[in-house]
Amino acid sequence: MIRVREVSYRPHLTQARHAHGETTVTLVVSGSLRETVGRAQEVARALSIVVKPGDTEHADQFGEQATRTLQIG
Repeated sequence: MIRVREVSYRPHLTQARHAHGETTVTLVVSGSLRETVGRAQEVARALSIVVKPGDTEHADQFGEQATRTLQIG
């Protein structure tokens, strides 16, 4: 089953390394986040699309403003 949801994150929120069981596609509606996978870091800003295969371990750090996302998974 595919689930679509809007999720908001508070400024400067940090999420420790974790993984989701399903592949996810995330549209950053506003704000920003830095995602770390292994040693690689990517920054996603408003209108960025982030795609992660299921079980990808990653950590997230959100920017100075609240971040709104639309998540499909």
